[in-house]
Amino acid sequence: KRLKKEKQPIILTQHGKSAAVLMDVSEYERFTKKLEMLEDLLEAKQQVEQGKTYTVDQARERIEKHLSKWK
Repeated sequence: KRLKKEKQPIILTQHGKSAAVLMDVSEYERFTKKLEMLEDLLEAKQQVEQGKTYTVDQARERIEKHLSKWK
């Protein structure tokens, strides 16, 4: 009931030390989606810093080439 009402994770301890986290499923799903998005943004930032970018025309060409495999 506490998880559903407060939407806050509960930390379970073992011998006085943190052992596990109990989370509401919907909050866990929301958390994992945010984490995936942040990882994607970090990867994109690193690619930009490394010069791994494309112009709009290059990107369009790559997308069209990829999609043509599915036709």
